Amino acid sequence: MCSAVEPLTLIGVGSPQGADAIGLLVAQWLTATADPSRLGLSRVEALDRPGLELLEALHGVDALLLLDAVADLPRGALHLLRPEHLAYRANISPHTLGVAEALALARAVGRLPSRCHILGIGLGDAHPFTSAEIVTICDSVYALLSLPRAAEIWHSRDPIEWNMTCNSLSPKTPLFA
Repeated sequence: MCSAVEPLTLIGVGSPQGADAIGLLVAQWLTATADPSRLGLSRVEALDRPGLELLEALHGVDALLLLDAVADLPRGALHLLRPEHLAYRANISPHTLGVAEALALARAVGRLPSRCHILGIGLGDAHPFTSAEIVTICDSVYALLSLPRAAEIWHSRDPIEWNMTCNSLSPKTPLFA
């Protein structure tokens, strides 16, 4: 059981269709199959195409783990990022607000959690994940959340140690060929 300094909120985001749905699917799976408190989580939420909804979901959150698909990672790879690692468009509107823009807006209005990490899930070739791949990714995320020092790492400001942990649990090559 993880004991967190601050309650950790996990939010999975994505589009309900295609490979981009993976963050959404993992959050839905965790909600349906796991006891969030045993994983050090105060809340698990799934947001479809978050935009401004993400900004609202951050209200009152001190520590956030956001699950999202990342195009530049090998298929199924897990990598921890900070909001400043995300590229965002400078000219934003409510119609083009993605995760990076929503987090930048949250920072600008003082709503970005003091501890905020994005667990990127690699898309690879970006075709939809198979059921077996989704199960493998869900199991990998669950294993990471279950590690004895998980809460300590989530609450750190430096994702390097966590990425070393992800790499040690994952094969050195992408999870799926």
